Amino acid sequence: MERGHGKAKAVVAAASAGTDIPGAVDRVLKLIGGIGTGAESALIKPNVVFAIRPSSGIVTNPLVIEGIMKHLISNGLDPGNIVVGESGSMGFDTGKAFRKTGTTELCRRYGAKTLDFYGKDMVTKRVTIDGRDIRIDIAKAVFDADLVVNAPVIKTHFQTGISMAVKNMFGAVGFESRKTIHKYCLDEGLAHISKILPRHVTVGDATIGLQGFGPSIKGMPGKWGLVFASKDPVAHDSAICRLFGVDVPEHVKMAADIGAGVMDPASIEIIGEKQSMLSRKMKPPLGQFSPLDGVNAIDGGACAYCLYAVYLVLQRLATQGVKPKRRIDILFGRDIDESACDPKREKILCGDCTERFKEKYGNLISGCPPKKSEIIRVVRKMIGADER
Repeated sequence: MERGHGKAKAVVAAASAGTDIPGAVDRVLKLIGGIGTGAESALIKPNVVFAIRPSSGIVTNPLVIEGIMKHLISNGLDPGNIVVGESGSMGFDTGKAFRKTGTTELCRRYGAKTLDFYGKDMVTKRVTIDGRDIRIDIAKAVFDADLVVNAPVIKTHFQTGISMAVKNMFGAVGFESRKTIHKYCLDEGLAHISKILPRHVTVGDATIGLQGFGPSIKGMPGKWGLVFASKDPVAHDSAICRLFGVDVPEHVKMAADIGAGVMDPASIEIIGEKQSMLSRKMKPPLGQFSPLDGVNAIDGGACAYCLYAVYLVLQRLATQGVKPKRRIDILFGRDIDESACDPKREKILCGDCTERFKEKYGNLISGCPPKKSEIIRVVRKMIGADER
C-alpha cells in the first residue's frame, strides 16, 4: 500500500510485455517495491491445471514464471528454495501439466522444484457461510513458504465470470473442500479463501489470456501483451476487469466486502504504463458450453469433477460425429435454474447433487462424480445414438 491523497492506496503495476516477458515481470515487481529480499523460501502458484501449450491462453506462460524466478534470485533467494506448486484440475494429472506447459523444464534449468499439492499435507481452516460450517483444506506449502507469489493467467470462467488472482488460489485447496464449496457457496468460498490465505503477491499474466467461453478449450486466446503485479489480489482483479471492459465478478466483490482487499477505483493506483495503453476488449464469458448440437448442458454450479466429466463426454461424441436424433437437456450441479430447461426435452440428471430432481425428471446418473462410461451410455441412449 502507498500513500496518496491522504490515505493508503492499493498499487497495481502494469507493463507491456513486448519481446521480453521476464524483463516485463521484473519491471512490475520493482514498481511495487520488489519481492524476495530477506526471504529464505518462496512458493509460486501459477495456473497449470491442464496439460496444454501456453499459447492457448489457458495456462500461465512459463516466461512469466521465469521472470518471477529471476527477480527472486536477483534479490538473493536460493533457487533451490523456490517451489512452483499446483494441483491439476479435478481428474487431470498435475505432473503431465507441468511437463506439457514447459514448467518442469523451466524449474530444471533454474534448479527450482515443482510440487503437486494433491496428496500432500493440508492446513484446515473453517469459515461460516450462510450459517453453514465449511471446512477448507489448503496446501500446507502455502503457509510454510516465507513468500507466496500468485501467478494467474487472465481468463474468463463461465461459472465465476473471471479467473484471476482470487480464483487462482483455489488450486491450492484440497479436492473434497473444492467439491463442498462448489455445492454450497462458490463465490463466497473463493472470497473467504482469499481472506484466510497468508499475505501474498500477485503477478498477473495477460501476455496471452483467454476470453469468451473460459476457462478451458472452448475459449479464444486473447493476445493482450501485458503483465501486472500487486500486493492486493482484489485490487489486481478489479483493476484489470475495468481495463478490459468486463464486469467485476461476485467473488471479487465479496472478497472486498470481507476485507480481503479493495476494489473502489478511488482506492487503487495503477502505475507503470499509461492507462490509455492498457485498455483491452475482452470477450465476456459465456454460460452455455455444450459442444454437441442438440444437447443442452445446464450447469447448476457443479464442481469440476462433474463439469469436465459431462464436457469430455459431449466433446467425445461430437468428435465421433454423433448426430442426436432426439434433443435433450443434461442437468448437473446443485443449483439448477429450471427456467433454462426446455420443457419439451427429456432430461438427464448427472451426479448426486441433482438427486432432488429425480422424482420430477427421472434418469439419474448417480456418483460424485458419475463414471464417464455411464454418462456416455445414458446420453447415447437418450439421443438415439446407442446403436453406434
